[in-house]
Amino acid sequence: MGLPHESEPLAKLRARYAAALAPIHDAESLMLGTVERPGQRRRHVFDFDCGYRLIVSRERMPTGVVRTHVSGYTRDESLESLMIVAKHWREVCQDDPSGLAFAGRTDGGIAHFYLEPPSPEVVEAMRQLGDRQ
Repeated sequence: MGLPHESEPLAKLRARYAAALAPIHDAESLMLGTVERPGQRRRHVFDFDCGYRLIVSRERMPTGVVRTHVSGYTRDESLESLMIVAKHWREVCQDDPSGLAFAGRTDGGIAHFYLEPPSPEVVEAMRQLGDRQ
């Protein structure tokens, strides 16, 4: 059973976004069900006044890569439905949702997305670009 819906003003959701990213969860343990899911902890749950719920966390994959996991309810896998998740995520984190990659939809209509960290090459290119300005 999930947490009860507790809508918060957007400003409050934004203020606690960083706290949702602070712990890094082991993705394999989450998949095996040996640890509590982030959606069971209020720090990861973002309830909007419109009734929508978004869950945000960071996970360490078996490869060692740490990525942001974003999930939310969708009616189906249509682009329109998937964009609802991206829209709400963007409202909270105030970042460009174009980096979100759709990972799939689980029972109950929950769509899962991952935000991959930039590659070392991209990080270096951005650093060099910054050095030139």
